[in-house]
Amino acid sequence: MALLHINSTDIKETMTSKVMTQKEIISEIREEQKTMAEMQFRLAADLSNFFNKQELFNQRISDILENDEKTDKKGLVYEVAEVSKRVDEIEIKNKVTAGKIAVSVTILTFIGSAVWKLINIFD
Repeated sequence: MALLHINSTDIKETMTSKVMTQKEIISEIREEQKTMAEMQFRLAADLSNFFNKQELFNQRISDILENDEKTDKKGLVYEVAEVSKRVDEIEIKNKVTAGKIAVSVTILTFIGSAVWKLINIFD
C-alpha cells in the first residue's frame, strides 16, 4: 500500500506561491458567488419545469380516471365499476342457470326412474 507523503514545506511553497491581495480574494469570491447563483437559478428553473410537466401529467391521468361533467365523458374508475357490476350480474345469471339445469336434470332423472319402475312393474 502506497502512503501519501505530504511535506509541510510543500504546503508552504504552494501557499506562498499564490499570494493574493484582499481585492483579488474578494473578486474571486464574487465570481464564485455569481457562478453559484447561476447554478442555483438553473436548478430552480429546472425544478419549476419539472413541476409544471408533472402537473400536466397528473391532470392527464386525472382526466382519464375521473368523470368529466362538462363533456359528460365517463372516467375509467366509473367504467371499471360498471363493468364489474355487469360481470357480477352475468356470474349470478350463470349460477341461476346452472341451478335450474341441475334441478331439471334431477326432476327428469326422478321421473325417468319412476317411469322405468312402472314399465318394469307392468311387464
